[in-house]
Amino acid sequence: MTNKVALLFIDGWGLASPGAGNAFSQAKTPTFDQLFEQYPSFALQASGQAVGLPENCPGGSQAGHQAIGTGQVMEMLSSRLQRDISTGEFWRRPVLAEAWQSAKDANKKVHLVGLLSDSVNHANLEILYSLIDSAKQFGYVNALYLHLFLDGQDTRMRSGQQLLEKVYVYLQNQGYGSISTICGRRYAMSRGGQDDLTAKAVSLLTELKGQSAKSALQAVMDEYGRGRSDSDFEPTICDANGAIGEGDTVIFFNHRPDRMRPLVTGMGDRLAKCYTAAVVPYADPWPYHSMYEAPVVEPNLCSVVTTAGQKVTKITETDRYPHLTLFLNGGHEAPYYNEERVFVDSRLVKISAEQSLGELSKQLKTRLRQAAEDLVIVNVPNMDAAGHTGDIKLAQAAVEAVDQALADWLVAGADQWTFIITADHGNVEYMLDPQTGESRPEDTASLVPCLCVASRLKGQGNNSYEQLSTQPAIGMLTDVTSTVMSELGVIQPPEISGVNLLEQT
Repeated sequence: MTNKVALLFIDGWGLASPGAGNAFSQAKTPTFDQLFEQYPSFALQASGQAVGLPENCPGGSQAGHQAIGTGQVMEMLSSRLQRDISTGEFWRRPVLAEAWQSAKDANKKVHLVGLLSDSVNHANLEILYSLIDSAKQFGYVNALYLHLFLDGQDTRMRSGQQLLEKVYVYLQNQGYGSISTICGRRYAMSRGGQDDLTAKAVSLLTELKGQSAKSALQAVMDEYGRGRSDSDFEPTICDANGAIGEGDTVIFFNHRPDRMRPLVTGMGDRLAKCYTAAVVPYADPWPYHSMYEAPVVEPNLCSVVTTAGQKVTKITETDRYPHLTLFLNGGHEAPYYNEERVFVDSRLVKISAEQSLGELSKQLKTRLRQAAEDLVIVNVPNMDAAGHTGDIKLAQAAVEAVDQALADWLVAGADQWTFIITADHGNVEYMLDPQTGESRPEDTASLVPCLCVASRLKGQGNNSYEQLSTQPAIGMLTDVTSTVMSELGVIQPPEISGVNLLEQT
């Protein structure tokens, strides 16, 4: 049977038992409740090795969307980096040797720039430590400066102090290196057109414009005392000798590209006069050096469906642009033939329960009613955006906003569409540490739900969210790809390894 399919990513929607930290179970969800009762539902693996990440690692937007988009367990660069660091291959990358040689030849400063985090979504301490170590290995330890972005979204909201303490100890043990600047990722890794925030990060790195502090640790303690969290940390100068100047060597150590593009673009004039390198290209074309190439995985869901002559439309907020493009298409960023993209402008939208849900719903309902496409893919960001604030009441309201919108979408697509409703990773289901009561804004390693809703499937459900939360995984995110292809009547190529979930019941 061939159907039209609406694939809905309810971003940040995981499975967990009811409790004080589960915003989903605390919310009023009549639409979701009815769907679990009436239609098939599945618990899926969305973290660790199931999505190409290190074992026991929480899921993330890039890994989750790539797993569904490619239908394959595609090793994430974070996993390869860990392996290459453990084997020593990391230090044999030619670009790393070139970067240090450039600094020695020019007798200029070296700058390590990136996110200070113990997560693996964008960067982690192992990469930073390995780059610090490489200074000694390549014989240049006299002018090394660190420019660090505090996290607070993929980590606890105030983990920066503990991580900075670790870096200080590491630098002291090595006997070289200085933390020159720090700021929150909200400034240095902004996305969705927030140019004013990016400009402040650029000025901090290149002109040392920002507030001053005796040390990074003192700055963090002061800002925490004012009630500020890591992600919002004001641009701060900790070593006045560390501005990025012409002829310097600059190494960006984030390995996820999308969040780094605005900063690198804003620094373009300065970086063009430096030896500039990154772990991976942040754009295509990439005018600088890179240690690893960005892979493109084909065939993938969109390449197969569009090649079969079917039409695909993708809808989300501008802030989630890479989720449905770069990530979902397996690294192929340009649209395929027969692929349309609709991005609701979220530049002026403050994080709220609603976000841009009204306009997103309008765009989706129009396409469901017109039924001109074969596959509509939507990233619904509300739960994830609210979850990353650590505000469980806001997350609960976001759940309820999505539940109400979902009811409208089902009416608009009645009898013509199969709805496959899932998530790229969890978040809102585990927002409080059960031991400390501390807020948890980061993504989780939870299983995620998958609902398959179509008129022919009605009556095949016998679950609730709570019941599904107690059940073992029946599959992985890669199986969503196969399920979509089966519903569309598209032949699944052998490279795509998943199975049709509806055949598992």
